[in-house]
Amino acid sequence: MTRGVMRTTLAAFLISIGSWLFVCFFTYFFSVLLRTGRSPFTKLQFSLIFRLLNVINNVLTAWVLIATFSKVRRSVLGYSVLSTGSGPGSVRESQ
Repeated sequence: MTRGVMRTTLAAFLISIGSWLFVCFFTYFFSVLLRTGRSPFTKLQFSLIFRLLNVINNVLTAWVLIATFSKVRRSVLGYSVLSTGSGPGSVRESQ
């Protein structure tokens, strides 16, 4: 397995964590709803939790891409700390 494939797989896994937060939340919500016949949250609590999970998912996606891929990091931040290439901002150039 090449390094690029490993990095892409890791990024996809970390990005999908945000989606799993939604799955776990709705699984809990509907399991309690089916067992008790009542919602475990008020409408306001449900709305706030859903919005918070959405924000976490959206923020996580961008930072995983920046942290995992040096080309994305270089284009967004202007440098790549872990890069060993010969482009601008690389480790070799600064030595």
